[in-house]
Formats: sequence, structure tokens, C-alpha cells
Amino acid sequence: MQFSIYNLKKIEELIKEAGYQLRYEKGQFNSGFCILQDKKVVVINKYFTPEVRFSKLIDIIATIEFDRVQIQSEQGRKTLYKVDLLFAHANEMNFDNSKPTV
Repeated sequence: MQFSIYNLKKIEELIKEAGYQLRYEKGQFNSGFCILQDKKVVVINKYFTPEVRFSKLIDIIATIEFDRVQIQSEQGRKTLYKVDLLFAHANEMNFDNSKPTV
């Protein structure tokens, strides 16, 4: 899944559909997610460019425990599938790079 504003919007919707509140806030921080008093919150630095926002959201999705049953929309399931493929490909690349060369 490559960056585009359209794909950024799809990732934002996926995070919301998974039950997380997505917030863009200003401050001296990177980004991340947290669970406070049963409230799932993803916070992204509002000064990040759209490309960096996309990248950070993809990284956060990798660490979030998704209840896949909660993703009801067809678009959400498609987006999650594409993100899963992206992670599988990245893991494959990391595995291939760790093999010793002869």
C-alpha cells in the first residue's frame, strides 16, 4: 500500500472503525497510541506531513490488537487486508535480508 491522500483517509477510517479515537495534536512528540480508562486513543503530531502521518499510522496498526470482527465495512476489510499484505511483504524482506550470503 503506497502513500496517497486517499489511502491516508482509508487508514484513518480503519483506525476509527477499530474503535480508536484518532487525534492530531501539536507538541514535541513523535506519535503513538494508548489506552486510557478503556478509551483507545491514537495521537499523531499535527505538524507531520501527510506522508509521515501515513507512515506513522501504518506503524501503529502493526502494534494495535485489532478485533477483526469489529471491522464491518467492506472498505475497512479491504484496507486491513492490504495492510496485512504490506506487513507480510516487509517481514519477508527482513527475513531474506537476514540470510547469510555465500
